[in-house]
Amino acid sequence: MSKPTIDGKKHISEKPKGQSTQSAFTPMNTLDIPPEAKREIEEAGMEARWVDSKQFADHGNVHKNHWQLYKKASATVSQGVNPLTGLPPDGTIRRGTLVLAVRSKEISDGHRAELKRKAARMSGSVKNQGEELRQIARKGGISERIFDETEIED
Repeated sequence: MSKPTIDGKKHISEKPKGQSTQSAFTPMNTLDIPPEAKREIEEAGMEARWVDSKQFADHGNVHKNHWQLYKKASATVSQGVNPLTGLPPDGTIRRGTLVLAVRSKEISDGHRAELKRKAARMSGSVKNQGEELRQIARKGGISERIFDETEIED
């Protein structure tokens, strides 16, 4: 059954498929990692992310979470910027003030685990506080349950 035409426009299910030029062309995002660099990074067992080059330089080219500048293995030594790729000759990949950095997957997994432990501790402390208040109320002889207005049924 065909969908009705509204204001002269066909429903999306009624439009022909595969004839649009938009589906064939996907523009590159500015922060996409070049495919050859992505392959090199994955083969080396590393993870990549963009870091601010100004802050990185201000901290002595050291990042607190162990990120290191990525330099392409296939970099050629020359002066100036390569006119074909737009990249500096040292092999770094830059986007504005950002530079591509890498770290090993083991370090990344450890960092994620630490973040999960911190989140669990924080959520656990809230649960513990509620339980402590209940125990204090029981010890104090309070046996009635205090209802919130949203819990009372008519």
